[in-house]
Amino acid sequence: MPRLVVLTDYDTGLGFQLAGAEVYKAKSSAEAEAGLNSLMLEKDIGIIAINEDFLEGFSENVKKRIEDHISTGKKTPEINTIFDFSSADGVIRAAEKCNGSGDCRKTSVIGGT
Repeated sequence: MPRLVVLTDYDTGLGFQLAGAEVYKAKSSAEAEAGLNSLMLEKDIGIIAINEDFLEGFSENVKKRIEDHISTGKKTPEINTIFDFSSADGVIRAAEKCNGSGDCRKTSVIGGT
């Protein structure tokens, strides 16, 4: 089964870790780019969610690799989870909307969605 990895800063990474996501944390765009290059070599990773604050500092070569990969038209993989993400069209789409607050993990009784 493909893995979902979040590439983000240390503060945001904690929220994703608390939500159960696999996280690669970086302090700078250069460190994130090195991490991304490493993660892209792992065959069992299906999705790498990247903190957009790092993108501006990435080299043009890496930006092109990301763009080429996204534009291939590959189907978004389904990732089985304990939680039900059907209302968000799956965990991948939910991660795209995530702000790191963990609201998606809270029940409606305590103000979650």
